[in-house]
Amino acid sequence: MLKKQLIMEAAIELFSKKGIDATSVQQITEHCGISKGAFYLSFKSKDELIIAIIDYFVKNVTSNIELSVSKQQTTQDKLAAYFIEIFNVLQKYGDFATVFMKEQHIIDESFIEKMAYYDDLNNKLLLDIISELYPENAADLQYDLIVIVKGLLASYGDLIVKNVNQYDLEKLTDSIVEKIEIIAKHGKKAFFTKEMVANQPNRQSVITKDLILEELQKLLVLIQDDVLKDTLCILEEQIHLEHPRKAIIIGMLSILEKEPECHWVRYMIKKYFQY
Repeated sequence: MLKKQLIMEAAIELFSKKGIDATSVQQITEHCGISKGAFYLSFKSKDELIIAIIDYFVKNVTSNIELSVSKQQTTQDKLAAYFIEIFNVLQKYGDFATVFMKEQHIIDESFIEKMAYYDDLNNKLLLDIISELYPENAADLQYDLIVIVKGLLASYGDLIVKNVNQYDLEKLTDSIVEKIEIIAKHGKKAFFTKEMVANQPNRQSVITKDLILEELQKLLVLIQDDVLKDTLCILEEQIHLEHPRKAIIIGMLSILEKEPECHWVRYMIKKYFQY
């Protein structure tokens, strides 16, 4: 586990138990067995740590959902995997999310903008699943279905956070997928449009070559494993090429699939090349 990731995981555990304001940098460093100096080499302040945790959290959720969904063979299983992945995250990190919202930390314009960006990426993933699962109604009802799915996630997610480990997530997911299927197959009247659902209708939440290269550079500084470094360097070289080799990129991505700290850059590259 990377040092930054180790610090963030320790902080999440302490924040969940004690609260953010009540947890000091000293307590975090003692909990993960590092010096204060080592902490400040990774994060300039506790506020920067909190921002990094949210970024880390949302990137992992987004990339892990895509990875889990892509492994499924049927579209029904893809939708189920989407829910299961989110519910598992809520069970694991629900306490931290509750504390974060209660103490209202770092909720400023830049934070809201960043969350909107990730939410738009999530909407695109949902659109792909819905269009594949219900092609006959997707064009008319797709944006209504996105709102319905997110509404169900909010409602059921709140119950999961309040009653951690008290629900059979597979049965719950089967029940939700059935409800969505009924609406998708029998719904006739659409209400929502793309413009109504988008966080900022005039902004495109795109993954660019520059963003990918920036993420690769961050990882190359942090990663110690030589094989993994070589993998990232090969990907960097391919992305710079005018005509990247698809087989090489797919081969390198298969290596990153086994490395949790690389899941976000893997997700970005897959979406950029549409593999």
